[in-house]
Amino acid sequence: MHYPSALCDAIASSFAAAFLRVGLRPQSAPTGNLAARAFAQNQPASNKDAFFLPDYKHKFVRLMHNETQIWPSTSLDFTATKLLHSLQVGGNDMQQLALALQTQCVQWLFEAVFENLPDLPFPCLVTLQMFGKMWSEEEFVCRALESKHPLAVEDTVPWPLIEAIQFNSTSSKYEIAKLRTVFLSKWSLRAKQLHQAEMNLKQTMDHGPRRCPSSAGQTHTLV
Repeated sequence: MHYPSALCDAIASSFAAAFLRVGLRPQSAPTGNLAARAFAQNQPASNKDAFFLPDYKHKFVRLMHNETQIWPSTSLDFTATKLLHSLQVGGNDMQQLALALQTQCVQWLFEAVFENLPDLPFPCLVTLQMFGKMWSEEEFVCRALESKHPLAVEDTVPWPLIEAIQFNSTSSKYEIAKLRTVFLSKWSLRAKQLHQAEMNLKQTMDHGPRRCPSSAGQTHTLV
């Protein structure tokens, strides 16, 4: 038994809309190379990740009928906006029209609930438009500073190495030299304390393994 394709599309759109309402979107973690290409906005069309910063601060939609805005009922601010999509959507009744509008918004990855639509002469066609609100220069710079670079150092370098870099970059030469002196003194003293035990250990080794530490000079197996 096969369901009608229109019914399948309606069921899939309902699931997609429910996922969007709770903030679930299919997105895989970007690899290092793909993250760098996303940052540069240079990606293959078949495999795209989110950009470093969204192109628009937010997006919104409106409905037009006979060149008149019918939804939302409140006035909209179109300052610094760009028309992203404009599409005619139709229906034979209010329920069918609302479902078609919601389905189209899901395809645009946008969530909208079309309630309190005015009375319309059915069947009818309305124009669904999506706009993007652009960033101001100040907002863009502030968000860029807050955003995390996809190739941030802390994500690609082991944490012990990051600590070493931070210590060397923030400490004085005296502090670094003092710490190294303490480190070398500690383990040099420990090597002297274990010298006899080291010699006894090497004497118990076979000829082959015994030569390995000796060939490396002052290698201390016990230390």
